Amino acid sequence: MWSFDGGDVWSRDIVQSSIDGHICNVLEESFHKTYGDMFVKCYQLLMDDNSPAVYLLEVEVHVPVLQLQSIILVDRNRPVLQLDGTMVSLKLYKLFTTQHHLKKQVEDSSRKYYKAKISPIILFTDDTSGNSSKQFNAYESWSIRCASMSFKDRSAIENFHFLGALERGVKMWSADDNEYVIVMAPLMWVEADSPCHSELCGSWLLKRCIHAENVT
Repeated sequence: MWSFDGGDVWSRDIVQSSIDGHICNVLEESFHKTYGDMFVKCYQLLMDDNSPAVYLLEVEVHVPVLQLQSIILVDRNRPVLQLDGTMVSLKLYKLFTTQHHLKKQVEDSSRKYYKAKISPIILFTDDTSGNSSKQFNAYESWSIRCASMSFKDRSAIENFHFLGALERGVKMWSADDNEYVIVMAPLMWVEADSPCHSELCGSWLLKRCIHAENVT
């Protein structure tokens, strides 16, 4: 997500932008920084009032975010084709037809969405082998509380969040923004000092556990 004068722009939004001095509609895929400047990776979108379809150019374009002008509302049920009338790739089809998983609508609002905050977590845990029963491992799940809240608020059950849920995005109050936002806190890695560590992390696909002996 990127905020500018015209509103909050999300991956998969369609935005009017300036490209080489021409005003174009683009389908956004992602944001990135190059030499300190923010860019959006996108694909040019062509629309014809006389055709029910929209046409995507399958050549990625990198546009400075300062050239984004306004968000364009387009019926996502319209057929999406290449200029020669053939189907676009599955990647671009999903980019056009599906909404970003963190883009969640504000309650009682049809046009407003929560801002999203990404806050990676590095977890350290100790004594994960101190269980009394091999059938029940009390340390196989972790929850998190917001330390900045008052004791009463951070002790409330609705403010306990499991790390697995945080990876999917949960609604939290942001003091900086003075409003509710969606927080996604992906777990980067787990640091631990016991044999149980490898057992816990070994159940996570595509995660790597590094064990070091005699570390002081």
